[in-house]
Amino acid sequence: MAWEATHTYIVVALSATLLVAIVSGICCCCCFRKKKKKKDEEEGEEYDLENKKTGKQKGKGKQFNDYSNITVPHRKSTTSPIKPNINTGFTQSPNTSLVETAMQTAMTRIANAIIIDSSRLTLGEAVANGHFGIVYKAELRSKDGRSWETVAVKTVGTDTGVEDMTQFLEEAMRMRSFCHEHVLTMLGLVTEGDKPLVVLPWMDKGDLKTFLMDENETFTIKNMLELCVQVADGMTYLSSRNFIHRDLAARNCMVNSDGVVKVADFGLSHDLFDDDYYRSESDKPLPIKWLAVECITEKKYSEKSDVWSFGILMWEVLTRGEQPYPDMKKEQVKEHVQKGGRLIKPAHVPAEIYSLMTDCWQHTPADRPSFRDVTHRLRLILQEGGTHVKKKGKKVALNKDNNSSPTKQYYN
Repeated sequence: MAWEATHTYIVVALSATLLVAIVSGICCCCCFRKKKKKKDEEEGEEYDLENKKTGKQKGKGKQFNDYSNITVPHRKSTTSPIKPNINTGFTQSPNTSLVETAMQTAMTRIANAIIIDSSRLTLGEAVANGHFGIVYKAELRSKDGRSWETVAVKTVGTDTGVEDMTQFLEEAMRMRSFCHEHVLTMLGLVTEGDKPLVVLPWMDKGDLKTFLMDENETFTIKNMLELCVQVADGMTYLSSRNFIHRDLAARNCMVNSDGVVKVADFGLSHDLFDDDYYRSESDKPLPIKWLAVECITEKKYSEKSDVWSFGILMWEVLTRGEQPYPDMKKEQVKEHVQKGGRLIKPAHVPAEIYSLMTDCWQHTPADRPSFRDVTHRLRLILQEGGTHVKKKGKKVALNKDNNSSPTKQYYN
C-alpha cells in the first residue's frame, strides 16, 4: 500500500537515528541481563534443592541462554516505522524485547516530533511546479486548533524513484536538525497518501534572487552587504555541523517578511531556475556557474568549494540578481574557470569588497578563507567603515542607492 511504502522510505532515512536507540537499548539489556541472571541462578539453586528428592540432576531445573555468541543481523526494510522487525534468532528473549522497546520508544518520539496530521493542513495555490515536484502555499492549523500559520509545502514528483525519494527524506530530516536564525528549517512531514509532503516556513519575499530583482525594492551597497553577512553567518553554522551545501546561490536563499535571509536548498530551486543547471553525462543537474574549479575537474566538494559559491553569490547580490557569465554558455564556463578566468568587479563595487570575492575564488581551496573568516571580514567592512569604505584612497558611501545593474562585461 502507498501508506506502507511511504513509511518504508522514512525508516530508511531515519536509520542513523535508530542506531542511537539500538546502542541505548543494548546498554539497558546488559544491566537487565546481569540482574536477571543473578535472580535466575538463585531460583535455579532453590529448584535443585527441591528436586533432589525426585532424582532430577542438578542444574537441569532451568536453562540459561549464553548470549556471548549471538550476533544481530543487518535489519532489512520494514513496512512499519514504529516497530521494526529485528530477528536475533531467539524467541521471547528478554534482550530482544528490551531492544525492540527502546527502538519503538525512540521511533514514537521521532514520529511525534516530525509527523504532521494531514487534517491540520489546507493546501492553497501552487507557487512552483516542475518535474521534481510542486511547492504550494498552505495553511497549517495549530495542534490545539486555535490558530493558523501560513506555510510552504513541498511535494515530490509522481515519477520519483526510490533513490530520489530517499534523498528527499534525508534532506528533509537534515533540515529538521538545523537550528539557526539564518538557516531554513523544516516544520514537519505529512506521510499520508502516495508521497510525503515537507512542511516549511512560508517566506513572504521569496528567494533572494527574485527579491533582489524586484524593482519596487531599494538597496544600497550597505543593504546588500548586510544580506551577504546573513548568508555567511548561516553558512558558518552549517560548516560547523560538517554540512556541505554544494548548491549555494541567491536562488537557494529565502527572505521572510522582515528581510531576514535564510540559507535553504533541498531541491527547492531546481524547477524554478532550471536554466542555471548544467546536466553532466550522468544527467545530474549541476550549477556549473557557481561551482569551484575542483568541483568541475575532480568532483570534490568541501567547505571551501561552498566558499567559492559564496563569492559568486556576493557578486549576484551586488549586481541585483544578474546572471554570472551572462554571455557564456554553461559548457564554456567550465573551460573559462579552469584557465583562471573569473568574474570582474562591477563598476560600483569598492575594491575592498571585490578583494573578498576574489579571495573566495582562489584556485587552491586551502588559500580561500573559511566562512568564519568571511563573516568577520564583512562585519569589519560594515563596522569599521561605518557607512563608507575606501575606494582608491577615497571614501565611498555604502548607503547610496544602487538600483541599476552595471552594464559592462562581467568576466575576464
